[in-house]
Amino acid sequence: MGVTELESLLQSSLGRAPSDLLAYFEELASDAFIASGAKERGDLLTADAAISLTRLLDGAHPLMSMLGALVLDESHTSNYHVYLANPPLQGCIMYLSHDGDTRVVYDSPQSLLTAIRVGQGGVADKTNILMRDPDALCSPIVADQTGLARFIEATIDHDDVDMILPVVIGCLELKDTALQRDLATHTDFFVAEALGDAIEKRPTPDLLELADLCAAHPHRQAANAGRRAVQAIRRLNGKPSFWIDGVETAYRSATFSMEIGSDPWLTDAEKGAYGADFRKLIYSLEIDVNEDSEEDGACAPVAQCIPVWRAAGKRHPSLAGLEQLDVDDANDWDAWFGNDAPALQNNRLHFHDWSGATRLQLTWHAELVKSVHGGELEPNAIDFDGEVDFAGIRICVENLEDADHTVKAVWGEAQFAALRRTYETIPNVYRGQRPGLSQLIAGIKRFCGMIASEGSVGERLFVVTYTPTKLPS
Repeated sequence: MGVTELESLLQSSLGRAPSDLLAYFEELASDAFIASGAKERGDLLTADAAISLTRLLDGAHPLMSMLGALVLDESHTSNYHVYLANPPLQGCIMYLSHDGDTRVVYDSPQSLLTAIRVGQGGVADKTNILMRDPDALCSPIVADQTGLARFIEATIDHDDVDMILPVVIGCLELKDTALQRDLATHTDFFVAEALGDAIEKRPTPDLLELADLCAAHPHRQAANAGRRAVQAIRRLNGKPSFWIDGVETAYRSATFSMEIGSDPWLTDAEKGAYGADFRKLIYSLEIDVNEDSEEDGACAPVAQCIPVWRAAGKRHPSLAGLEQLDVDDANDWDAWFGNDAPALQNNRLHFHDWSGATRLQLTWHAELVKSVHGGELEPNAIDFDGEVDFAGIRICVENLEDADHTVKAVWGEAQFAALRRTYETIPNVYRGQRPGLSQLIAGIKRFCGMIASEGSVGERLFVVTYTPTKLPS
């Protein structure tokens, strides 16, 4: 295909014939590129095939029409690399993923070709270039930051904001601006999560307050991304704090949380370790090591039930009362090296001091219970010594008054007054049959010595989180 014909073809499809895209297709057709085999390795399409496939995928993502998309490859995985012809991402390559992980991965079609030439793009099993190219894990910072900010402002209330902004946020030059604070507190948690993820990948000390805003988001998924961002910033100048068999090991986040369940502990052993209240109170500590932490057998240490009640003299201490508390293992920890991984034994946890309203210093040592088969390949022990994020006190109820009454019953009015309440709602799949609800209401009344607002069994449940508003004291 000649240059004139190629220009006409692109003009008819995109309304323009970008010079970088012309150069890209000319290189694809060159004898040297064909001889290298790179075109086949990258499953790259000719211009006419790219235009045909783009028409078939019309509507696959809102940015396709907004930014003038042209699909460049077909690997038969339902994932595609897409050229964007319009500002503010003109010339960039977007990875269109069928599972929602769509993002911008290259700043030009030439960068895509370079990745394929050096083997960073998939070979026979190409599914996702960015998985094989570490440089593509961070989206490129585009030159037109003013245009990008205007684009974000224009789409921040778009019906498809959950699909649009998470893609373009990665291309922002991160700064603590009013616009980016709006993103951190956006009601759509996908937006706040995307900003937290971006800060985690490119942390700088001046972004700490912005990351804190993401971490304070009422939705857990966005808050988790914010906490990872906060810890990435703190690690810039902090000491290493996680070891496996004495070897320093990088990790993404460490989180301490409390969750109030709907039913009481049942056995005497549980009541002696965790509490004899009218409903469970679970103290948990979780270390998110890397993106593989959710895989079976991967390192993702978690203590799902820490016997704080027993260690504190059979009471639930105030948040300030956690300081200097030692929690040893009397075979009553529910702790694991990871999902479908060995249990942890001989646990020892020491709470140090609060270093912020939602930041707590602690140390944790645990030893692995070796598997019958393959135990010699498993580590012997883990150690953590550092700062964790306090995700707050979480409770799921049918009306907000019950949540407040419960927190006051456990910790008192003074502690309650120092907490900030946020919540989200979820469908009440237990409507009409939720176990323990009547017992819960009765227990709250007995424990509080007052009448809680019962309300009626509703269509939705409140997932309520309480976090400190100031340094616990």
